[in-house]
Parts: sequence; structure tokens; C-alpha cells
Amino acid sequence: MRHFLALLALVLAAGAFAQSTERPRPPGTKPLEELPPPPAVVEGDPALEPKVTVRTEGDRTIAEYRIKGRLYMMKVTPAHGRPYVLVDHKETASSPARTTSTRACASRSGCSSSSSLRQRLPAMSVFTPVSDDEARAFLARYTLGELEGLEGIAQGIENTNYFLDVTTGHYVLTLFEKIAREDLPFYVGLMHHLAERGIRCPAPMALQGGGYLADLNGKPAAIVTRLAGAPRMSPTADECRKVGRILADIHEAGLDYDAGLANWRGLAWCERFAARVRPKLSAAEAALVESEIRYQSLHDDTVLPRGVIHGDLFRDNVLWDGDGEGGVIDFYFACDDALLYDIAITANDWCSNAPGALEAGRTNALLAGYDAHRPLTDLERELWPVMLRRAALRTWLGRLEYNHFPQAAEMTIPKDHAFSRRLLEHHLVHARALEAAGD
Repeated sequence: MRHFLALLALVLAAGAFAQSTERPRPPGTKPLEELPPPPAVVEGDPALEPKVTVRTEGDRTIAEYRIKGRLYMMKVTPAHGRPYVLVDHKETASSPARTTSTRACASRSGCSSSSSLRQRLPAMSVFTPVSDDEARAFLARYTLGELEGLEGIAQGIENTNYFLDVTTGHYVLTLFEKIAREDLPFYVGLMHHLAERGIRCPAPMALQGGGYLADLNGKPAAIVTRLAGAPRMSPTADECRKVGRILADIHEAGLDYDAGLANWRGLAWCERFAARVRPKLSAAEAALVESEIRYQSLHDDTVLPRGVIHGDLFRDNVLWDGDGEGGVIDFYFACDDALLYDIAITANDWCSNAPGALEAGRTNALLAGYDAHRPLTDLERELWPVMLRRAALRTWLGRLEYNHFPQAAEMTIPKDHAFSRRLLEHHLVHARALEAAGD
């Protein structure tokens, strides 16, 4: 334990060192972790009033909303189908763009992909369309009642998701865009398994004829329960401790899950994707990727405790209810891998600050919350810095893929791949400090 704490102290030290090398702040001021929101819009200021321009493109009527010339929202009304809204997520929280409900296309014929729309609004979130009638036909395979509402969910980069309101309750409808059909039973079965063991996670709804999966618009689809709550994007140390406990509970509950699935985003994927993305990287970025892959290939993490991992337990995948209890969503990166790797993925997101460094308080809290329920082994403590680097590499490469090779779907929200690179570089600095300390 003493050795592990020494390693952790060195791993966290660079953040303080980096801050000490920054330009001195004026006396009496404090650093800001995040930029504050801009001032609220003042009523009556003509320059800040939205300007609306209506035009026709094909069989669609498009209303464009601008403030000071900046396009922040478009309302598209197809000739056949329900209107939908495209919102620029780069706008601030005080902008009207963030207060407008973002809906997916309701008509397949009226929501085909438009390059002109994407050029105008590059940060849009767009979904594979499902109409109300198509949703009703799909619901007929269940005993969940009648459709009351269908609304696209902007978050998510792998699947198409809709909030589904029916007479019996509130659910989420997911259409699987990329996941291999033969792998889907692993994911929905895992959610069923964990929900039965008391983990707060979506529970898949069974079809009338049995099973959890059926086709919708040519895609495999499932309906799961909708969890109450919302993410907290600026977590406290106490919330990090709770997340550590939640992750330990998931690992423990997954020990008797019979199905298995290899991690398709392991080292072999990293090597293949690195070759694919290399032409789009700078020389320094390409060298960093190559060096880290070579470093990771020297470590055999199969000697670590293994089991079912969540694989994507970021802040936006935990929903906190009014009682402060967290529920976990998005199990579609789950697989069999080293449990420590899952902890590292989680810590890299929950415990990092804006510059791309781990904060000691939150990191210690997350590890303590986990260790209290599934004690870490000595070997896991030794390899903690290695797993932090492996997790940062995978996240960086994954976000490079989403940004440079987006799937031809209707909705994507770009991810910040530069932050993931900075986080990997942060871990590299600490790894070198550890190596120097051992000389």
C-alpha cells in the first residue's frame, strides 16, 4: 500500500508542477477550472434578438435562427413528416439554442442527410429517423401500452437513442448502428443480469415472443427502462467515491455472468487504427501514438484480475437522482478485460481537470470507494500508472475516430480528442518521473 501511495503521489504531482510553471496570477485571484457563462441576455437589446430566415431546400422548409450573424439553430419542416430541430451544441447555456428541445427526424423521407446542413452546423446532433407510426408498430411486439411521445436523445455516438413514453411508463428505444448483431445478446443480457442483482442500470424489456431484440427500420433494436436523474459534469470528491463504489459493485455482480466478449478495442485495434489515422495526425501526434502502443505491448495485463467491465463509465454515463444515488447507463463498450483498466478509464474522466491532469482529492476518493468493496491487489497497485496510460490512449484514439471518420448517421456530437491527448501526455510525464526516481 505504501508503494502504491508513493506511485500515486508521483502520478498526481505533475498537475501541481504544471501549475507552478504558469504565468503568475495577479494577487488575490483564484484559478478557474471552467470558463464562466457569458452575461445573461439583456431584454430589449436589438443586437441580441434572434433573426429568423426561412428558405426552401428540396421538399423541406428550413427556418434559420441567428444572433449577431451566428447560426445557432435550424428548424426543418419536411413536406411529409414531423418537423425537427438542429441545435448547435457549441452555444452557451444562456443561448436560446440550449433551451430549445432537440428532436430527431420523425420522417425517413424528410430527414435524409444533407451536406449543406452539416456544413452550416458542424456540431449538430442527428439521429437515424423513426416515425411515430414506426414506433407504434414496434411497440406492438411488447406489452408496454400505447405510444405517448418519441424524442431523440442528442448524446451518444455509437447508437441511435430515443426517449420513449408509453402508457405504462418511460423507456429508451435504442437502434444499434455499428455493434455486430451477434454481440448484442451479451450487452442486453448483461444489463438484465446486473439489474436483477440490484445494480441501478437500464433493464431490457422482453418481447411478447421472448427475447429482447427485434429489427426496426433494418436495425436491431431494444427497449430498456429509463433511469431517473441527470449527469453531474463537475463531480465532487464524494461523488467520485460513490462512483468507485458503483464500479466495484458492477465488477462483483458481473463475476457470475456466464456470457463473455473480448475487448474489440484492445491493443490490436489500437495498432490497426493508428495506421489508418496516421495521415491525419501531426508528426508529433503520430510519434506519440506509435511510442505508446510500443510501450503498452511490453506489458501483459492478462496477469491482472479480470472480469466484465463497463468500459465507458464517463461522467455522462452516470445519472444522479434526487437522493444522490447514481445509476449507470450505456453498457455498449462492456467486455471482458482487466478490472483495473475499467478503474483507469473511470478515473481519467471523473478525476481530471480542464488542463488534462488528475486531481489528487478526487482520484484518492474514487480509489478508496472502490477499494473498500473490492480491494485492489498488490500487482494492480503496481500497474496503476500503466493502466492510466492505456486508458488515455484508447480514449484518444476513439475520439480521433469519431472526429476524423464519423459514421454516416444523422446525429453526432464531436468529442474533444485534444483533451485525451493532453491526459496521455500528463501520464507520460509522471511515468518518466517514476522511472527517474528508480534510477
